Amino acid sequence: GQPPPFSSIPERVQAHPELAREILARGHEIQNHTARHRHNFSLLGPRGYADEIERAQEILHRVTGQWPTCFRAPAGFRNMFLAPVLQRLDLRLVSWTRRGFDTRESDPQRVLARLARHLRGGDILLLHDGHAALMPDGRPVLVAVLPLLIERLRQQGLHSVTLSQGLRGD
Repeated sequence: GQPPPFSSIPERVQAHPELAREILARGHEIQNHTARHRHNFSLLGPRGYADEIERAQEILHRVTGQWPTCFRAPAGFRNMFLAPVLQRLDLRLVSWTRRGFDTRESDPQRVLARLARHLRGGDILLLHDGHAALMPDGRPVLVAVLPLLIERLRQQGLHSVTLSQGLRGD
């Protein structure tokens, strides 16, 4: 099977508001990753950045009642016009320290190896809940990676925290 058409975080939140609120109620976070996850995001100017990021802020706040405090650029790419927009919106730019390449790698062990090699407290792991590579049985690779990753964290005496908690050093 083919992966579902890509949708952005705000689109998913709008489509499933009860689920978004349940995610927050269970202690997780929903942060800003733009309104449309444009592939040309890094080529935008100040107005384009403001439109994408502000629209995401507004949608996420309207549905969840919470304002995101962190922002990650699509694919991590950005330019010099981003910092003033984030400062005005009181958003902190974040990125990842470990990437499993789970959008193109369908082998759970290979994704896990990339994420867990020299893993330490404070790492930010990049995984995708949508548009992930599919295993031969048609399931997203993330479904197999997460239990393995959680067990690896436990074995190493580490535990996962929200992005905000991690940035505070909790």
